[in-house]
Amino acid sequence: MTSTPPSKLHKERGAILVVSLIVTLVMTTMGTGLYYVANRTIEQIESHTDRSETLYSAETCIDEAIMWIETQAETTPPCQALDLGTQCHAIGTLSGKRTMNSQWKEAGESSTKGKDKVERRMQAHSYYCNIRLTAIPGGANSKYIYKIGSFGKGPNDARSDIEVTVALSMGGSSTDGSDVGQGNEY
Repeated sequence: MTSTPPSKLHKERGAILVVSLIVTLVMTTMGTGLYYVANRTIEQIESHTDRSETLYSAETCIDEAIMWIETQAETTPPCQALDLGTQCHAIGTLSGKRTMNSQWKEAGESSTKGKDKVERRMQAHSYYCNIRLTAIPGGANSKYIYKIGSFGKGPNDARSDIEVTVALSMGGSSTDGSDVGQGNEY
């Protein structure tokens, strides 16, 4: 039987310690790198979500503006007493905070916990829009063209702007109706 000299065995133990320390250092570096990559990905997802939610807020303001135009049009076309292009109505204020209402929730969401979470997120977003009568192409008793400018604002400087043009038909035959809501988004 041959035995290994004690000095060679001692050197091998030292080599195993060095290799173990190097592997530990590499794994720690990889773990730290993965942690930072994961955090950056989460930030990007939150930023994208904030932009989407500001778009929803701006669209909510557009819906409210269209409902206002339709309600006002039951008696007389709105804004016709003002000069063309003059702002005649605003929803929300530039400095104030108007947020999505409490009915906003994810489709199919029934749990109180989930609903509360969505409501808290949407309360961090505000919106503002204004309505301007821009043209009356055929004179009185015809179409009225309105421009609705809207923006939604959210956390982390997220902002979405929408501009919609809507036409309101007044007078004419009984088949004529309102074209409100048939706008173009830019």
